[in-house]
Amino acid sequence: MRPLELVAFCDRCQRPLASAIGATEPALCGACRMEENDFDRLRSFGAYDAELRALIVLLKYSGVRPLARPLGSWLALAAQQCPALLEVDAVVPVPLYPARQRARGFNQAELLAREFSRWVKLPAGAGWLARTKDTPSQAGLTPLQRVENVRGAFAATRKLDTCRILLLDDVCTTGATLGACARALKQAGAEQVSALTVARVVREI
Repeated sequence: MRPLELVAFCDRCQRPLASAIGATEPALCGACRMEENDFDRLRSFGAYDAELRALIVLLKYSGVRPLARPLGSWLALAAQQCPALLEVDAVVPVPLYPARQRARGFNQAELLAREFSRWVKLPAGAGWLARTKDTPSQAGLTPLQRVENVRGAFAATRKLDTCRILLLDDVCTTGATLGACARALKQAGAEQVSALTVARVVREI
C-alpha cells in the first residue's frame, strides 16, 4: 500500500499536487483556493491502488464484511494524523440510495463508520443523511459531470445547528460526492464538515 504522505498534496483536500513537491508552505489546489469544496478538510489513509484497492473491492462488491474492522482501524490511524478530524460531534457515513442498499445488503460506509467510531469513541450518526436520488454511477464521468450527477442528491434528516460532522466513505475520487454531502449537512445547520476516506484516487496533476 502506498501512503499518501509520499505524494505532495493539497493541504485542505489532499488532492495530489505535482507542483507542490518540495514546497515549504502549505499548498492548496485550485478548487480549494477558489473555495469550491464544501467540506472543510479531507484526508485519506492511502492511495487507491494495489492491495488497498483489492481490500475495498472485496468489502464493497464481494460482501466480505469482516474487512470493515481493519479498514476502520486504518481510518482511525489516518484521523490521528489530523487531530481536527476528531474534534467533531458525530461520524456520518455517506448513504446509499435505499434500493441500492437493499440490493447490496449493506452500506460499506456504515460498516466502516461503526468500526471507526469504536476505535475513536465518537458516536456514529447513521441516518443523519439520506440519499434522495438514485443517481447513475460516477465511474467514467468527468469531474464536472460528477459534480452535476450528485447535485441535490443528498439531504439531512434532522436539524444540525452548530454540529461538527465527520463524513466517512470508502473512496474519494474527485470529492464530488463528499462535497454534495457536506453541502446538504451545512444547509441543515452544520457548522463544520470534514471528510475521511480509506483511499484516495491519486493522479498526476
